Amino acid sequence: MVLCGGDGVADLFGKRYGTTLLPWSKEKTWAGSIAMLIGGFLLSLLMVVIFNSFRVFAISSPLIFIKLFIIALVSTLIESISRSDVDNITVPITAIIIGILVSL
Repeated sequence: MVLCGGDGVADLFGKRYGTTLLPWSKEKTWAGSIAMLIGGFLLSLLMVVIFNSFRVFAISSPLIFIKLFIIALVSTLIESISRSDVDNITVPITAIIIGILVSL
């Protein structure tokens, strides 16, 4: 969900509102990266709420907000340093790895 909710809005916001490039990436903008963080986090949270409401799995811990934010934040950082032609691979791999790590 970080890729679906984040990368899509990152592209839209980055191209429309992105005037300031990231210092470490000349093809990505602050607006796009912030949009990715927010979009990825919110879509991930929405999916957890939906799956929870249908009892696909039960998550009652308030830590889920922090865990999802960490996953979205690290995925956004990795996306910001990845080339555009590989970030659709690096973002989900990062989200999976960080998701496993925060669940331990």
